[in-house]
Amino acid sequence: MEYRLLGPVEVVVAGKPVALGRRQERLLLALLVLSANSLVPAERLISLLWQDKSPDNPARTLQVYVSRLRKALPAGSTLDARDQGYQLTTDVATIDVHRFREAVRQADLTADPTARAELLRAGLELWRGPALVDVASAELRHRLCADLEEGRLNALESRIEADLESGLDSQLVVELAGLVADHPGRERLVAAQAIALYRAGRTPDALESLRAAKRLLAEELGLDPGPRLQEIEAAILHNDQDLLRPQPPRDGVPRQLPSAASGFVGRTEVAERLTRMLTERQQSHAAPVVVVSAIAGIGGVGKTALAIQVANRVAAEFPDGQLFLDLRGYGEEEPMTAREALGILLRSLGLDPKDVPDDVAEATLKYRTVLAGRRVLIVLDNVARPAVVEPLLPGSGDSAVIVTSRAQLTRLTPSGVLQLDVLEDHEALELLEQLVGAERVRAEPDATQAILTACGNLPLAVRVAGARLAARPNWPISHLAERIADQRQRLEHLDPEGKGLRAVLASSLEQLRGSDDPLDRRAAQVLVSLGIPDSPRSRVLEVARLTGLDDEAVEDLLERLVDSQLLMTPRPRTYRLHDLVWSYAREEAEATIEAPAREAALQRLLTLYSQVAWQSVVARNPQATRLEWAADLVKVEEDAGVPTGEVSLDWLDSTPLNSAVLQGARGSSETRRTVLELVVALGTYDKARREWREAVGRTTVAVEIAEAGGDQLATAFVLGDLGIAAAGIGDFDAAIPAFRQALSRLRALGEFRAAVAISNNLTRILQQARRFDEGIEVGLENLELADLVGDISLRSGGHLALSLLYAEIGDTVAERRHLEAALADGAGESNPWRRAYILASLGTFELRNGRTGAAVQHLRESVAVYGSLSQPDDMAETVGELGEALLAHGEITEAISCLQIGLDEATRARDEARRAVLVGRLAEARAVLGEGGR
Repeated sequence: MEYRLLGPVEVVVAGKPVALGRRQERLLLALLVLSANSLVPAERLISLLWQDKSPDNPARTLQVYVSRLRKALPAGSTLDARDQGYQLTTDVATIDVHRFREAVRQADLTADPTARAELLRAGLELWRGPALVDVASAELRHRLCADLEEGRLNALESRIEADLESGLDSQLVVELAGLVADHPGRERLVAAQAIALYRAGRTPDALESLRAAKRLLAEELGLDPGPRLQEIEAAILHNDQDLLRPQPPRDGVPRQLPSAASGFVGRTEVAERLTRMLTERQQSHAAPVVVVSAIAGIGGVGKTALAIQVANRVAAEFPDGQLFLDLRGYGEEEPMTAREALGILLRSLGLDPKDVPDDVAEATLKYRTVLAGRRVLIVLDNVARPAVVEPLLPGSGDSAVIVTSRAQLTRLTPSGVLQLDVLEDHEALELLEQLVGAERVRAEPDATQAILTACGNLPLAVRVAGARLAARPNWPISHLAERIADQRQRLEHLDPEGKGLRAVLASSLEQLRGSDDPLDRRAAQVLVSLGIPDSPRSRVLEVARLTGLDDEAVEDLLERLVDSQLLMTPRPRTYRLHDLVWSYAREEAEATIEAPAREAALQRLLTLYSQVAWQSVVARNPQATRLEWAADLVKVEEDAGVPTGEVSLDWLDSTPLNSAVLQGARGSSETRRTVLELVVALGTYDKARREWREAVGRTTVAVEIAEAGGDQLATAFVLGDLGIAAAGIGDFDAAIPAFRQALSRLRALGEFRAAVAISNNLTRILQQARRFDEGIEVGLENLELADLVGDISLRSGGHLALSLLYAEIGDTVAERRHLEAALADGAGESNPWRRAYILASLGTFELRNGRTGAAVQHLRESVAVYGSLSQPDDMAETVGELGEALLAHGEITEAISCLQIGLDEATRARDEARRAVLVGRLAEARAVLGEGGR
């Protein structure tokens, strides 16, 4: 029985084709066979079967097709429905695609060119035309089979090169003429044609074929011919006699390196380092050593491409052969065992198969014996575990090994691990230009940058995006950029068939899931859980809440993911997913974790954020009226690890608050309640950090939740916070009505303490809006209400707000009175933030009015209080004001250092008016010291 996809789609049993029905049913079969023994989501099948117009009920139509196919399938194959998808289970040896790939793999391991050519010829004979030619459109065939068609051409090129090594030349001239005409830009074919023509005595024709390729590359792609074509042209011009004769390798000398990838960009420094590691040994007079260079990195980062690039570069240093072996550490196939790998390597080195020991230890000794005294380069690709590699390392001698792995493998070579990162911005751009064309890319710079950002500069992702654009020359780049902008849909648009990016990412995850080590399996679960939040960044405490595990266990599991190259750690206890790994983790979370469990995990995370936010309120404003609303939320167990005090504000600085709020707002009523509790708590944090646009977004969401839930008090709190945030971005038309609505609700509820707090804020906003008379009226009324409720802290805030209003209208007497009253009322309260602000305001007031000694005293005290807070910008600004007071008071040396700190802060904040003042004060101070403005 055979499944045939390399040409018209057929199923053949006992030499006779099986009737398969209409075209769509045969296409469905092809899709299932291409992913044999793997689940294919029904949604993906539907999108591929009906690209233009789908039936009214595509899921039902798909079920009908599947039912018909089941009846037509031969014995030995099953077609099952599960997990919202379908899986065809069969022996892969029955599939022509698999047999073709296996023939190519065996050929790569075969040193004898004649035998290699025969293997490739047998694989190529499986092709009866373009893959899926009778069931898929040209566009769909490109999407599904581009790698197959490329593999076919590569195999054809390798077969021709093997024939040339075997002594065939003139027999290939006619075949190559047709192939080069069809594929004029493929340099391997052009090289083979030139050699065949030269050996057939047609030197002018050989040179013309090379020069025609040179013209084509220059005119259409703006490229120079590769080194191989240049070498052949030079050899022909010099009548090189070696080129006339076949140059088969010496007996037993394997040359298995794949061709270096076209379009290889960047990696200059790491490639040079690896080259030095492999070549300097040859030039040293020291005792010969084994060099093991492990290249680690996330899947798709280009480890294999780099290894092959460097291996080809240094191949001449290893005249006794170059071996290349894919150990299948990550992928759908079973990983290669050390015994299997030793057998392949020993046979490649010329050992008779019957002389290969079955025992791994014996085979290792034999392997090292065969290598002794030789200089062989061995590339071990796609390694998962060091235990498999260790028997494959030579003993003492001049041989060298390059290992590529997604794991760090420091056990093999603690000092020789080359950590490969994503491409630099200019390298990613260069790669995309090579794939799509520089002119097209430069015509849409913003869209190009959006694509590179979405790809995270991961080489595989950039290649996938470039290939999609290259196959669709009429698409504007912005069209693909728009499709992959949504992180939730990014992988679907970049890799709709799941054969590129998804396959690479899935193989890393499956490696952990299938591990014998239970910690690996738990780490895999943690990785999937990291797909639940709408943020790729996490800290240990967040992941502990997300997973329900304790901190210590979580950190060990996260570090294991770092070692597996699935997670980055920019600093201790802080972790980040590459955006594409995050996209994949999200898909896996949605596919493998039930919705209620995902919701519960998110709610635990939001509860953590809420707890920390309430601790920031306690730290900065322990008399806050909203603390009564949140009495139960403020209490946290000491062993819960929740940051408290000033640390809570710093912790919130690195928290994805807006994405968490927006995600939680889409959840259940219970989750939405937790979001509300979080946003109500963030009022103090927002005032401290003044990220007003983000605050407007959060509070707008919270107002909707509070009103929908009928919580009038919470609605009033978040309306007041929305008013502060709206004023922070200068939108007083939104701010003042928000305060009015909040006050109306609080008075109706009899919550007069809260009403005073919000009215104090309204007074300040009216001052900012330059509505001074109205602000003074509201402020004086509010002081009376503060007296009635007997809250000294709120009265202190009321006096402070009024002082600012009187300053605006030039009433210095009233300004001083209210500032001193604010300081007196706030003397006994535990709100150091407000005290620091009042002291600073008094200091600047005294400075304006010529009392420099009092100004210095108040400002020093303010700086000291700010020093105990997590508020470096406010502190730096006040230090600058202290510098002005010191200058006026005659303390010049200290004034200069303080003024410089203030100037640095004004520069950072882009406050040009303040900066100009401080530049003038510094010049004045330096002039007094005779520094000439230095």
